[in-house]
This record gives sequence, structure tokens and C-alpha cells, in this order.
Amino acid sequence: MAVGAAASLAGLARSELILLLAGVVPLVLAAHPLSRELRIKWVAASVGVAIAMVLPWAAYNQARFAKPVPLSTGLGLVLVSSNCDAEYYGQSIGYWWFNCSSAGSVAARATTTEDHSELDGEMRKVAVRYAKQHPSRLPAVATARLGRMFGVFQPENSITLSNAGEGIDRWIGGAITSTWWLAMALGAVGGVTLRRRGQQLSPLLMPVIVIAITAVVSYGIVRFRAPCEPAVLVLAGVTVDQICRWFEARGAGSPEATVRPRPAVTRPR
Repeated sequence: MAVGAAASLAGLARSELILLLAGVVPLVLAAHPLSRELRIKWVAASVGVAIAMVLPWAAYNQARFAKPVPLSTGLGLVLVSSNCDAEYYGQSIGYWWFNCSSAGSVAARATTTEDHSELDGEMRKVAVRYAKQHPSRLPAVATARLGRMFGVFQPENSITLSNAGEGIDRWIGGAITSTWWLAMALGAVGGVTLRRRGQQLSPLLMPVIVIAITAVVSYGIVRFRAPCEPAVLVLAGVTVDQICRWFEARGAGSPEATVRPRPAVTRPR
């Protein structure tokens, strides 16, 4: 139930994080020490708690918007910001740009309605229509989005774009990129280590999968990566722990660390 509550709260903060509910809660079904009936009850309870927590907000949205809005009306703006010529063919491929947001809003006739749910729907149509008109570019764009999300596609260019579009100083962007690379490398080793120990990695990998889906659907940006960073750091911590243990074991077995008995002192008579 706690997992269901946490996933629903995350979804209320950022809509895409509701996917954690679909990815993590079913893992209870693989908890073999528990009986099948108990596992099903726990899953149902988690889903029920999540629905109960989201329902008041969703009900409030139905009362104030013309169209159904379970969580938010931001998807349309996100999509038009990244489905345009600049983000399909330009130097900022896989990213977003304000001019695309403005053009998408105009194409969706933003000035003709004051209802955000209707405007959001029109923006989604504009973005999907553009994507359908450029199908040959979708593989390259999706790859660039993933690469930018994980900091491996044109990192220098991503730092420049973050500075221009997000106001992140270049030295901060460089520090973010370098420390993220280190965390990913250590996290990969930590993941292999836990897997060899027979540990279940799914709870830690689900946030990574969620932001990968987010990138493919929207665009790759540092702040969208935040939900998976704790999981990567946990895996990196496993590697750091292994390194520390290795140094401790090596130090304990070194000649300098061996306690030698002091020679007996013979006093003259």
C-alpha cells in the first residue's frame, strides 16, 4: 500500500511518474514466500490506495474542465515544444525550444479557447500530426532524446542548450554531466554485483525505464532525469561499498597491519 501511495503522490507531482504504479506494484506477485491470495490482496490494496489518492484531484478536474483531465493539461505543450523542424532536423534534435511552443500554440488556435483541456487536446493533435508527417525522422529523434536524457548524446551541445533554455550555468551543466557519467559507470557495476548475488533489480530499474519512456515521448532534458537519479546512486553505492571492502581486506592482510609480538626484554642480573 505504501508503494501505491508513493506512486500516486509522484504522479500528482509529475504525471509520467504514475507509470511507477504499473511497474513496481506487480512485483509483489513475484514474492514467492507469500501465498498467491495474499499477493493478489496486496496488489489490489496498493492499486486501491493509489486510486483513492488521485481520485479527489481527478474529480476536481472534471468539474472545472470541459474535457476529462485525470492529472494535468501539460502534455500538449510538451509535445508541440519538441515536435517541430528545429527539434527534428536542427542542432538541437531531441531537445525542445520556445519557438516551437509558440508555433504549436498558434497552430492549435490558443487564442480561440480559454479551456485548458480543449487547448491541450488541440496541441496534442498538432504534435501528433507533425510526427506522422515526418515518420522517417522518428528513429533518429527518439535516439537523440534518449541520448540527451542520459547525457551521452552531444553532451557539450546539451550543456549549451540547458544554459540557453533552462538558465543552467555552463560550469554547473559540466559538473552535472561529469558526475552523472561517474554515477552511471559505478551504478552499472553495482547492478551487475547485485544481480550476481541474486538480488531483484526491477524496483531500481523501473524509474530508469520510466524516464526512458518520458524521453522518447517528449524530449531529453536533465530535470526529467531526476526520478531515476536516486536509483542510480543506490547502485553506485553498492560499487563504492565493494571498493571500500576490498581496500579494507587488502589492508588487513598487509604485513604492516599484522600485529607482531614484541621481543622479550631480558634484564641483566
